[in-house]
Amino acid sequence: MLGESKYKIHSFGHTKGIGFKSHGKKGIAVTRKDQCSICERETDQGLYLLKIYICEACESEIKDTPADDPKYMHFVKKMAEAQKSMILS
Repeated sequence: MLGESKYKIHSFGHTKGIGFKSHGKKGIAVTRKDQCSICERETDQGLYLLKIYICEACESEIKDTPADDPKYMHFVKKMAEAQKSMILS
């Protein structure tokens, strides 16, 4: 969307963490939205697994999907594609 920032600002009462500027005892965290390698949605709630970003929703779905479910192979393929694209970049 035009004019929409990929960054979200969070303030909190302590100064431990990554990605913030310290202002005395309070800090301001700047969180960047990243695109999930599985569902391709932009979110600031997720994790990096071997440099592949996975949103919380997909992480939860991967955890809860049995390995013999065809959907599980979809997750494996999407992660392999994401890893290959990083190697070629």
